[in-house]
Amino acid sequence: MGFISTIKSWVAPRGVRAAGGMGLFGQMSGSGSVRHEEAWLRAAGKNSHLLTPVHCIASDVAVVNWHVEEQVSKDQKFERGPLSESGDLLKELWEKPHPRLPRYHLLYWTQSCLELVGRCAWRLMEFDDKGRPGELWPLPPHWIKQTPTSNNGHFKIAWWGEEGDIDVPAAEITYFSRPGITDPMCSSQGIAQGVDDEVNQDEAMAKFNNFYFQNFAMLGLLIGVPGFDEAAPEIEAKFKEKRTGAHNAFKTMIVDSRHGNVTATNLAPKLSDLNFQEGRKQSRDFIREAWQVPPERAGVLDNSNRSTIDGADYFQQSKNTKPRLVTWQQELELKLVPLFDDRNKALNSGKRKAPRLRLVFEDPVTETEEMKLKVTREGFRAGWMTVNEARRRHDLETVSGGDVFLVPVNNVRAVSLDGQFVMMADPNPKEVA
Repeated sequence: MGFISTIKSWVAPRGVRAAGGMGLFGQMSGSGSVRHEEAWLRAAGKNSHLLTPVHCIASDVAVVNWHVEEQVSKDQKFERGPLSESGDLLKELWEKPHPRLPRYHLLYWTQSCLELVGRCAWRLMEFDDKGRPGELWPLPPHWIKQTPTSNNGHFKIAWWGEEGDIDVPAAEITYFSRPGITDPMCSSQGIAQGVDDEVNQDEAMAKFNNFYFQNFAMLGLLIGVPGFDEAAPEIEAKFKEKRTGAHNAFKTMIVDSRHGNVTATNLAPKLSDLNFQEGRKQSRDFIREAWQVPPERAGVLDNSNRSTIDGADYFQQSKNTKPRLVTWQQELELKLVPLFDDRNKALNSGKRKAPRLRLVFEDPVTETEEMKLKVTREGFRAGWMTVNEARRRHDLETVSGGDVFLVPVNNVRAVSLDGQFVMMADPNPKEVA
């Protein structure tokens, strides 16, 4: 392979040559690109295709309303009020968990970290004399240097204003994690880490287009000048150093001309041949589908209508939002609520504890307009829904005389007379008379 052919092989529009290899975009994919936790958080802020599905899920989770419920006695059901002192303190903490962050922001950030890298934590602070926290402070995943072990019951973390890492008792940390596939007890994994290649490809294509205009909007040229060093390996090494990577795309390189004259060779492919527009759409869809976010929720409306938009909302709330809220509720009942259950001992039954307090979320799954209309129509026609109940389902004002059931006239009872079933409106007409 000649020198020109070798260079062309490096810049051919094939992305990368192999997993972890060097290509036109540099070392971008496969084993060659390993993002640490902070890098993933930063990437989400710069890549809209990565941020969009994360935002869809995190915002839906964070906006849901929660309620504190209390069980006064062991045999009584949980009720939302009135609450005891501990119940009021838990409610106050949950409504204002941080002095400067609304609850929405705290939950949004926490869910985003779980989607991207699979873990984060809250540091519980401002404890009262009964060990009940008054503030929840976010603890970024890359600040968590070490988790507790069987021999050490402390977290080692970085913290604002502290020089070096500090040890914090496990009781003062609420740790959240998405279990890792290889080791659910000791490792964590975010969904973003499973689309590493797709994210890298999308970033590379965006940077490639960007540097086309930054580098004077010129196609990449190879200029041969007589008298340059004829050592091909050195020239090739210089080429790899100065030309690989999206930021070097379309720059001109000068090498030795073996023909005695100045030459110019165009090596760059046409942007139309690279088909980046379709490539970025494919990367966008691959990334979005990793979170199972419907296209309509991500703003992709090419083939959408009112019905598909309503269906996308229903799918998002039932398949993405609600399962995560169930996980949230289990985590909070295990790690936060018990700090406020100061009467658990009175509710013990053998070795099991009946929780006195609990945090419950409002069901985010709502009916689509089509489903709501179908239920209303069937209920009204079948006679098990009143006129006003049907009107209230569609946010209409009630009407006078509307609290009645309208029974279809063709629904009559079948009775047996002399062994034969006959249909009549009233099986006992004489009694009625």
